[in-house]
Amino acid sequence: MLANTTNDTGKDIENLEKTFPIIRDKSIAFFRNSDWCNVIKSPRGNYTNNLGVNCTWNIKKKDNFFNFDEVAKQDFKEVQQQLNRPKIFLLEVNFNKTGEIESARFDVESSDVAPICKVVWSCDRKTYVYQPNHGNVLPEAIPGELWYEPVNRDWYIEWQDWN
Repeated sequence: MLANTTNDTGKDIENLEKTFPIIRDKSIAFFRNSDWCNVIKSPRGNYTNNLGVNCTWNIKKKDNFFNFDEVAKQDFKEVQQQLNRPKIFLLEVNFNKTGEIESARFDVESSDVAPICKVVWSCDRKTYVYQPNHGNVLPEAIPGELWYEPVNRDWYIEWQDWN
């Protein structure tokens, strides 16, 4: 297993929290940014640049997807620019009844975790998890596969052995 190559957790969380206004204002429930698959899901609709099953596999099957329209392209670009440090390739958000962010998962692009990930397949996958007032009560780890690192009362990191 590889560890994070930087000590930027505090700065990363500060930057991720700066994305909350755009995520909240546009009610972005899901965002995916990869070289072959871009997805944005909000009350406005579910949009992608690739209608293939492999691009939308982790979204509820009942959701209908459409090719990006101009507004969706602009929304995607704005969110993408905000989720650049650390570079986030997958975002999942839950909102409460008042539209505030209840919880969120920010999956970090592997090249931001360890540059060696571009060369080998055995890498750790890092996800920043926003769970307000979790009180350091973390999910149960699976030894050697999935483990958690508390950051503060609202954030923890989920590490996954990605091999």
